[in-house]
Amino acid sequence: MNRKAAVELSMNFLVVIIISLVILAGGISLLYKFIKVSTDSIVLIDDQTRVQLEQLLDDGSLVSLLPVAKTIKRGDDVVFGLGVLNIKDGGKLTFTTSVEKNDGPGELSVLYDSTSFVLEKNQKHTQGISIAVPKDAQSGTYIFDVKVLIDGEGDSYGGVKKITITVP
Repeated sequence: MNRKAAVELSMNFLVVIIISLVILAGGISLLYKFIKVSTDSIVLIDDQTRVQLEQLLDDGSLVSLLPVAKTIKRGDDVVFGLGVLNIKDGGKLTFTTSVEKNDGPGELSVLYDSTSFVLEKNQKHTQGISIAVPKDAQSGTYIFDVKVLIDGEGDSYGGVKKITITVP
């Protein structure tokens, strides 16, 4: 009888260990998914693009976009730089970026930081907009409207900028 209890205790211990390992693996998997989502939502632009955007803003542009047109092969992606200069009076203003597809034969993946940002007068902000072309994308020209909106106002600040993507 004592031997049977020892085997049963060993089996219970093994079951608990296996269940613990499965839960640990699930937790690690979720952690990696959260980390991937948080890093994917940040689109970085290179220093050269940032300098060019700031030069355009220094020349008087309210909103600048670089480059405005690009040819992208299937399976590739490109990062566009967006710069905003606040010249309005009234202290701090809250801005939001919006990127919407205007025209094109199919869907492309667009990733950008859509959270609001606050700028004081004469302060600049730069951010990236990543557009990825899936491997099964249709050939053609895709046009996206890029708008910078001030919270509480209906019009686009600095006008609507266009991104043109050509998929050969």
